[in-house]
Amino acid sequence: MTARNITVAAAQLGPIQLAEARSVAVERMLRLMERAHQRGVELVVFPELALTTFFPRHYHADLAEADHWFETAMPSNETAPLFAAARRYGIGFHLGYAEIAHEPDVTGAVRKRRFNTSILVNPDGDIVLKYRKVHLPGHAEFNPQRKVQHLEKRYFEVGNLGFPVVRAPMGGLAGINMGMMICNDRRWPEAWRVLGLQSVELVMLGYNTPSLNMEATGFEALVRWPHPTRGDISPEEFISVAEESDLIVRLGHWVMQTACAEAMCWPGSLRLAVNLSPKQFLETDLPARVASVLADTGLPAERLTLEVTEGVLIDNSERALAALTALKDQGVQIALDDFGTGYSSLGYLRRFPFDCIKIDRSFVRTLCEDDGSRAIVQAILALGRNLKLKVVAEGVENQAQLQWLRAARCDEVQGFVLGRPMPAEAVHDFLAEASALAR
Repeated sequence: MTARNITVAAAQLGPIQLAEARSVAVERMLRLMERAHQRGVELVVFPELALTTFFPRHYHADLAEADHWFETAMPSNETAPLFAAARRYGIGFHLGYAEIAHEPDVTGAVRKRRFNTSILVNPDGDIVLKYRKVHLPGHAEFNPQRKVQHLEKRYFEVGNLGFPVVRAPMGGLAGINMGMMICNDRRWPEAWRVLGLQSVELVMLGYNTPSLNMEATGFEALVRWPHPTRGDISPEEFISVAEESDLIVRLGHWVMQTACAEAMCWPGSLRLAVNLSPKQFLETDLPARVASVLADTGLPAERLTLEVTEGVLIDNSERALAALTALKDQGVQIALDDFGTGYSSLGYLRRFPFDCIKIDRSFVRTLCEDDGSRAIVQAILALGRNLKLKVVAEGVENQAQLQWLRAARCDEVQGFVLGRPMPAEAVHDFLAEASALAR
């Protein structure tokens, strides 16, 4: 068989809110299709139940109450723009959705039937494959004792037992035997074998998993001063002034309070990082202030990371140790920022209760050109692994740096290559539009 390459984009739509209109999800998909077209993608894979929130997490006593999550026609007036975009850009897409069909069951009686359905659309905007999910995980009934509900068995019935196979009609896929199904991670090897018996060469799986090392894990709170004539003023211009007075303490408290409240609007898996100034550490009530912010906003302590620099530790190490220990006891994560610059005493890592060290951006900036920077970063990564500390590389600005850090098994990265500073109101759209591109 002749080998051939195709370019596929796996689109991660991010969180879709329970009350969100279907048109909002479609608009996101259209933006992702445009971006995929700009990058030469031939096929965009949208996840399972992409048009709605994953509603099987939510219980409806009357099944009819969930009908608004389902599609009765495909395409519909709301989803027709996706098919038009396929024709306009000349790319195909895979889409999972909840389907209502009025058709005969095994007894021959026509009734309303609900399926977890997936389709493959070619660049002409035609549906060339359709599959109704066979393996339905989760439960059929609501149980208040379960922390997370997964009620696929309640809302869907088992789909067709056959595995659809077609000769793919699109672009670089032309002539390939293509199969499609929706399955979970434990079942796909079995599914692959079944499809292999039908000479299938390419399988489209509706299993939604972010790409390794490219999933958003959190955000760092940054402060800007909006000026009526000068625009946003960088903290480099005003933080030093605030540090010279007690204003930095009040500003730092306001930033933490505001950022924690904002983080409560994010998905629960995302963490928030907030920088603490040395002067905040001189405040004896710092642990109490942090506890008060968490109580007021409702943010779980484990979702908050407080970042400190070595200056905090040098100025008053005993007070810093007491404060960090008290914060750690609350469940807050502690990160040592700008590691590798300043004094960089290894004794700090042994003495203070850090969870994370952040490699200073000055080493990351010259990572691909300077042997010394690479050696230092490799040493920090090894140090973190041996001390069981997470290591984050700051200031990652290009793909070369990102790929090097991936190969070196850096735990997390932060920088312009993933996203630029944005206002709080833009975070939701950023998450929604984030996509992991398969290369």
